[in-house]
Amino acid sequence: MGSRKKTWSTCRKGEIGKVAISLRAKRRTGLIRYCAVALSTVAILLSFTSIFYSLQDYRNDLRIPAVNLHTAGGIDCTDMYHVYPDYQEGQLSDELTRRAARHLSLCPNCKQKYTPEKDKNGSQTKTTDLPQTKDN
Repeated sequence: MGSRKKTWSTCRKGEIGKVAISLRAKRRTGLIRYCAVALSTVAILLSFTSIFYSLQDYRNDLRIPAVNLHTAGGIDCTDMYHVYPDYQEGQLSDELTRRAARHLSLCPNCKQKYTPEKDKNGSQTKTTDLPQTKDN
């Protein structure tokens, strides 16, 4: 092997300072890139979350028939839609039964929707647009 001796030479004036400035600039650029990626990721996640909840609301709108929300008797039409099967079977508390009955007596939309139709003989033929229960 050759016998080359490594020799160190002194740096020129200001050379170390230039290297330090260059390293700081590279570090700053890396941090900016990291922050940009992190912010982009957060923005994308927020967008997907927003879209997901919008679709959930849309799916719920498809399950519940569109009604004119009318608050009567302390509950609105959407609440009536959810409690009507239990109201019909007499499984609600006394207070909620009173509120549902009052809503049915005051709300023309729900009265029409949940009141059984009578035929000429006075017997019940069908109830229009009843909510689906777990038994159905």
